[in-house]
Amino acid sequence: FNDFMTTNLYNSFQYVDIYRKILNLNSPVDEKVRAEQIAIDGMASMGISIPERKYFVLKPMSSEKNKNWGTANFIELGRKLVAEKNLFCIVVGAPCEKIILDEISTAIGASAISGIYDFNEIAHVLKNAEFIIGVDTGIMHLASALGVKTVTITLGSGAYLKTSPYGSGNVILYPSSKCFPCKINSKCNFDNICKNQISPDDVLNTLSGEVL
Repeated sequence: FNDFMTTNLYNSFQYVDIYRKILNLNSPVDEKVRAEQIAIDGMASMGISIPERKYFVLKPMSSEKNKNWGTANFIELGRKLVAEKNLFCIVVGAPCEKIILDEISTAIGASAISGIYDFNEIAHVLKNAEFIIGVDTGIMHLASALGVKTVTITLGSGAYLKTSPYGSGNVILYPSSKCFPCKINSKCNFDNICKNQISPDDVLNTLSGEVL
């Protein structure tokens, strides 16, 4: 669908606005009410205890491989945030991502957990988070609707002007490579150069300047 619309770099519309109309969400207040109900439903089914301390959320995986930033980057970022900001870390995602999510939380250490895969439960976790850092996925929009600060790392075919959360409290990081954004599910001929143009320290600096 993306490839048949106007260019990925210049658009007169945002997909978020289109879906908002389709779902009859006429204002941010409507979105927040809908999202908070999802979070309430999630609280009832939670099987994992959330720590009684401030925490942030990582959403490291996308269903599209070329949008992913890499396990090592999220591990480094998580470790630094836990050490420097004294925050707990919760790593969320889909059930099919369990192995990678567990790998990330285990590598970050005792101040991190994973194991939350249900959409409603993720909403409950997000509701009280300090912020979320993740790749270009729908969870970032759920966080934004709940009023949680977001940092979206947009790579590969991510059309940030079309699909990323926008407005106050939402920060988007994207590479400067000329091949970005590429076509959906296309093979990268440039050794995934865009992933190397955003470092964990870049994200930390953005958090310090824009979010924290």
